[in-house]
Amino acid sequence: MNEHVIRKAGKKDIPEITSLILRLKKLNEEFDPFFKVDDNAEKTISNYIQEVIKDKNSLLFISIINEKISGVIRSRIDERIFYKPKRRGNIIDFYVLPEFRRSKVGEQLLQKTYDTLLEKGAKIIVTEFPTQNKIAANFYKKNGYRAIISSYGKVVD
Repeated sequence: MNEHVIRKAGKKDIPEITSLILRLKKLNEEFDPFFKVDDNAEKTISNYIQEVIKDKNSLLFISIINEKISGVIRSRIDERIFYKPKRRGNIIDFYVLPEFRRSKVGEQLLQKTYDTLLEKGAKIIVTEFPTQNKIAANFYKKNGYRAIISSYGKVVD
């Protein structure tokens, strides 16, 4: 790996980030049909990223290697009104291009997010992903996370 930078995403990054988030959503679809990607997903994601960039409670970091966005991580600060600690960091979207996996890009994006969430007062950090995504489960376990909640679903006609 040559030049590697992790930084906050900006408006000029929206097209590339949109592509990465769309890949993430399509990957989720492969794990479970509950995550069927909508036909308008690309436009929806682009609009979503524009709002995320403006949201003061959200963080959006990108990893850039040789002028190419290699990964993206989106998180936000949430208040836990019934529990202690009160502030929670929630990792919502996290995707690293396959060719950059196993090269510490994911760990570095996670660490940057972790450090920033901690600065903003988060005392617990959570994430969620399809249960069948064993790659994500192993990645998070390797980085000190553990399962804390189960989510069940049923398609209703």
